[in-house]
Amino acid sequence: MTNLLGVAVNSYLRRREPLSLVHFVTNRCNARCLHCFIDFDAPDVFKGDLSLAEIQKLSRTVGRSIANVNLTGGEPFLREDLYEIAEAYFENAGVRSIYITSHGGFPDRIKTFLERFEASGIDGKIILSFSIDNFEQEHDENRRVAGLHKKTLESYRLVRDRNHPDVVANVAITVTDHNYHRVMDLYDDLKAQGVEAFSAIAMREEGVVKSIDEGMKRKIYDSYLALTQRIKEDLDKKETVGFKESVQGRIMNVKNNIIYGTLEKMYLDPHYISHCPAGALFGVIYANGDVYPCEVLEDRKLGNLREYEMDFQALWANDSTRDCKKFIKDTRCHCTYECAWSINVLSNFRYVPRLVGGVIKSYV
Repeated sequence: MTNLLGVAVNSYLRRREPLSLVHFVTNRCNARCLHCFIDFDAPDVFKGDLSLAEIQKLSRTVGRSIANVNLTGGEPFLREDLYEIAEAYFENAGVRSIYITSHGGFPDRIKTFLERFEASGIDGKIILSFSIDNFEQEHDENRRVAGLHKKTLESYRLVRDRNHPDVVANVAITVTDHNYHRVMDLYDDLKAQGVEAFSAIAMREEGVVKSIDEGMKRKIYDSYLALTQRIKEDLDKKETVGFKESVQGRIMNVKNNIIYGTLEKMYLDPHYISHCPAGALFGVIYANGDVYPCEVLEDRKLGNLREYEMDFQALWANDSTRDCKKFIKDTRCHCTYECAWSINVLSNFRYVPRLVGGVIKSYV
């Protein structure tokens, strides 16, 4: 109870420790997706990944309020020590869930990872999000990996069929300039193939893709709107299960629905809605140890963990972080970055009634 009270005080009042972090454990990837924001041509893109020992040290210093870490990349399963990284966050940081975003191309590695997790007795959840952007041929061509679509579905079914209460999988569909006209057909096809959980992402102006033509932006928006409405409708009709029937899963389903509705208002007309928690309750750790408040504020580096001997809290309390939080507040910083919005919804009083009401409704 004391820990829950401390987390609540930090979330709604003090806002000094992260509730969630995105950790890019590597930039290495065997795919080259057309919409990826990583610049694989940058000279230092593959240099300086934090070692396991450094990550283990880091995991002891992220604070007492952290509930979730998103391990991503690159392709995270290219790290042979990915399980040990997850284990460090569970055991040293006390996180309740690890969210892993993957292209799903390594089902054997995923199977081994899950077998180790299930045998460990760790009290936590693993959520795997697999990306599928198009039908088989187009998906593989976009990601430039032959056979990837089949392997991704194999990975999804591998997780689904284990039917483990603490292991969840979903398929994330990113609506982009090259698939906007097919996402609804893709959704129906994946659902017919047994996919029971979906999430939607709208292509952002970030990284390699610095701008999207206004006409194309409207097309992406229209497809994103149709897709998110369908995801919500199928959840309400219980034709899909989303993140399962647990309380945490229901909260995640409702939280996503709130985000969809919010981003639908912001995608074509960016404007301030509620205070962003980046730099306070949410942050991003890149593969080389650089820490940022989010993925969007590319000119707001807070520091590098190696300069702080892997002490996250020391970095999180530095002048750069304080200045960044002031900048976010003073400028009413806003964007459509889903990861930051997840923490916004979960840590803002204005969304509590909708969260609670949505969860209650899900039981009816």
